[in-house]
Amino acid sequence: MFRRAAWEGSGGFDEQGKGYEDWDFWIQLTSLGWGGFCIPELLFFYRRHGETESVRQFPRQNELREHLRRKHHRAYSMLDAGQLEYSMRQSSAISANWNIQSDNYMVTKPADDKIKIMIIMPWLIIGGAETFFLDLLEAMPRDQYHITLVTTIREESPLYQRYDQCTDEIFLLPSICELPEQMEAIIHYLIETRGIQILHNNNSEVGYNILPGLKARFPHLKTIALLHAYVPELPWDHVRHSVQFDPWIDCYNVCRQSMKDTLTSLFHINPEKICLLPNGINTNLYRPGTAEEYAILKQGFNIPLDKKVVSYIARLNIDKDPLKFISIAKQMIAADSADRYRFLIVGEGPLKQQVIEAIGSLSSKIIVLGARGDVHQILKFTDVMASTSPSEGLPISGLEAMAAGVPVIAFAVRGWMDLIHQHHDGVLIGRSEAEELDYAQQLMYLLDHSEWRERMSAAARQKIETYYGREAFLNRYQALYRLLVSGIIPH
Repeated sequence: MFRRAAWEGSGGFDEQGKGYEDWDFWIQLTSLGWGGFCIPELLFFYRRHGETESVRQFPRQNELREHLRRKHHRAYSMLDAGQLEYSMRQSSAISANWNIQSDNYMVTKPADDKIKIMIIMPWLIIGGAETFFLDLLEAMPRDQYHITLVTTIREESPLYQRYDQCTDEIFLLPSICELPEQMEAIIHYLIETRGIQILHNNNSEVGYNILPGLKARFPHLKTIALLHAYVPELPWDHVRHSVQFDPWIDCYNVCRQSMKDTLTSLFHINPEKICLLPNGINTNLYRPGTAEEYAILKQGFNIPLDKKVVSYIARLNIDKDPLKFISIAKQMIAADSADRYRFLIVGEGPLKQQVIEAIGSLSSKIIVLGARGDVHQILKFTDVMASTSPSEGLPISGLEAMAAGVPVIAFAVRGWMDLIHQHHDGVLIGRSEAEELDYAQQLMYLLDHSEWRERMSAAARQKIETYYGREAFLNRYQALYRLLVSGIIPH
């Protein structure tokens, strides 16, 4: 028996494998940090009949074992170094005083000519902050950086496979231990044994809380706090939490000027510690669709060609307010006797069931697609992207939509106001008691006036190509890392 999350996170059995697919599966699970238990009791009968697959494969067992060793070279190297045995221990067996001296373990440190970075994240869900790091890591040259990725909250990891392709190692700490002090001990161990030079924290509460101890033990370590949005109305706001640890933070990364202004004016952070580094988008992947793509993709999603498409692309969580989007969509459907519109909801999250219940009988017009890996394709037949977020950083979904030539309609709040030029490349709706009605009316006007929408589309694409290209984004971050390693605190 195994958890569904373990099956989905590992990709299940390799149906194209050469054999020993069960061994292959178990090794993949252990390499992802899943622990196992053996029940010392006979629980089923096993009958072998005739020439089974196991019997046929027996003469090839050495070949198959060598194939597994090559395929899972990282897991086997961990086993040789004694690390895999550690990663499989039950959390109760890991004490807060666990000996983490590096000379106790046969660990090969990364090459000295590489910049060694640890990224601490809460999880590997599909969200703006996670997509930001994924875009960055996929573009960074592997021969210049050694990337250790650590997560601190137990959650399914739909982005694991993609992160695994662009990092050197991933540690899902909640799969190993539960207590914060245990996680801190493991992070100390990883910094010691990998020679980590830069710690880049992306909204991990554990990552912030351990900073005083880390800086005391590793004074050479440079620490970065990546901040996307200031959301004072929510209890988990990461800006308020991070600034408490200002003495142990060397550099704040922000993606928009208004966030820098908030840190300096409201929290009195030294402006020389704040780096303004706008996000970037792969404009080759996110691009306008051709007329042929528009038709083919739309038909593939069973949407009639004459319907205008509004896409809502966000995590289904309270900070994105998907229920407000549904309320606006319902108003538009009620006012649309010609049945001209279709609404797509792309994303997962804790409010998914409430979203489905709120849609009710309108599920043929408000379509929940869940998390998708083909957002760049969906945008090719999207006419307008809608956001109802009460606050944003520099929204990745907005950059992606605009790169695809899709105008954005959103509330006039932090983040969107930094990105959208009103009525030039998008539409901003003022917050008010009548905001839903105003939003619905302006969205219908935008959908029904193709010339205005096409002008916005061209302006949106041009803005992304000019200011938010992926190459400039990568160059900015590589320059930051090089400066920090050289001992210079950039500003």
